[in-house]
Amino acid sequence: MLGSDNLMHFHTWKYWEEILHMMPILVVGRDCSLHRIQTSQALKKYPNILHDKKVFDWSATPNIFYIDASVIKGSATDIREYLKKGQRTALLSHAVRAYLDAKFISIVKNTSNHIVRGVFSCIHTFLMLKTNGRKIRNTFLFSRYF
Repeated sequence: MLGSDNLMHFHTWKYWEEILHMMPILVVGRDCSLHRIQTSQALKKYPNILHDKKVFDWSATPNIFYIDASVIKGSATDIREYLKKGQRTALLSHAVRAYLDAKFISIVKNTSNHIVRGVFSCIHTFLMLKTNGRKIRNTFLFSRYF
C-alpha cells in the first residue's frame, strides 16, 4: 500500500520489481492525481497494470489499484503526533481508537522505527478508507504482521 506521492519514486526502491510481482499494490490518491501517477517510471515500464476500480482482484500480479482518498482529512503522521502526545483526535473513530489503545499506543509513542510507523499508517488507512459505503477490512494485514 502506497500513497500516490510514493508511487512517483517507487522505481527507486530496492527490489521494487520483486515487490510489484509479489503482491498487488493499493495506491491511495493523496497529493498526486491519477493522471500524474500515470507518468511514474514504474508505470512507464508496466503500462497496463494500473486499475481504477471499486472491486479488486488481489490474485493477479503485477497489479496496481488506485483509490481516490482525497476526502480523508488529515494524515497518518498527524494521527501519530496526536497519539504520541496522548491527545484525542476526530481523525480516528471510537472503535479504531479503542483498538489502538489496547494494542499499539505504547509502540507508537516509544518508537522511531519506520517499519512500525509504516504498519501503523497502513492500519490507519485500511480502517479509515471507505468505498461504496463499506469499510475495507484487510484481515491479511493483521494476520500476517500481528
